[in-house]
Amino acid sequence: MINIWPFRAYAQRFNRLIMKLKCKNCLPKKGIKKHNFTITQKIKLIELKTKSGINATKYLREDLKYDAHTAKYLAVHMNVESGKCQNCNFTDLNKEYMNCPKCNRLNLNFDI
Repeated sequence: MINIWPFRAYAQRFNRLIMKLKCKNCLPKKGIKKHNFTITQKIKLIELKTKSGINATKYLREDLKYDAHTAKYLAVHMNVESGKCQNCNFTDLNKEYMNCPKCNRLNLNFDI
């Protein structure tokens, strides 16, 4: 009988290395995969998010072909003002995908 335990441990470590977006305050508990948007998509998403979050969700679903759950998750966590947390107004968010150190909310900062 072959012991597969080392392979299982390696797979678990490898899955942790894949960039997953997780908000500690909301679902999904497993997170969703990091998405690489083009600059034009980021500009369009920010424009739509400033008008309404529903417009950003609709664009993600219809034009970029995301499922409803992922589109809503991304639109809710997208920042209109880059570097500023939507929840607690913490102003020192310097990464594109970052959890706020003050309130642990996921923030998508699209630097354009």
